[in-house]
Amino acid sequence: MAQIHSKDNVIRGFDGIKYAFINNYKPDIDSAKSTCWKGCVFIRFNINNQHQLTNVTYTTTTPIFIKDGIAKVITIINQQGVNIDQVKNLRGRTYILPLMITNNAGCGFMTGWENNDYQSKLDEKTKLMYEKRQERYDQLGNSIQNLINFGDNEKLNFIDCILLKSIVMPLAMN
Repeated sequence: MAQIHSKDNVIRGFDGIKYAFINNYKPDIDSAKSTCWKGCVFIRFNINNQHQLTNVTYTTTTPIFIKDGIAKVITIINQQGVNIDQVKNLRGRTYILPLMITNNAGCGFMTGWENNDYQSKLDEKTKLMYEKRQERYDQLGNSIQNLINFGDNEKLNFIDCILLKSIVMPLAMN
């Protein structure tokens, strides 16, 4: 069990979870620079009596480097502890947190981002690489379709859960 360091450090509201993600989500730089991805990661979890997020899993289409970045934030949240008055009587419930992520770092040239001189200087291999990355860029449709398809291989037709307000991460352009 992670130890809660201070009463002042405990997360006392869902905004605390939001800011924990915004301030601490740092995916692997090399992976981010080679990936062009925009989507919604649905994070499913419970909050136990020790104020920890448990049974954490993500929608199956989530790229590994994003899962790893999220896992680091979950560790930080669990070190602080979660003691939210709104959920004290809801122990054992399942929560789903939508996390909107846009990672443009690996997209290369995209129309409207830079001037045309940049695109004309790229060799054909680089242009093709960027084109393939950009074809997989917008995953929002897949994200919604996978809302009940989580990485723990538990196939569900519905989820009895508390759907939390989504967190929109700042644009990641490294």
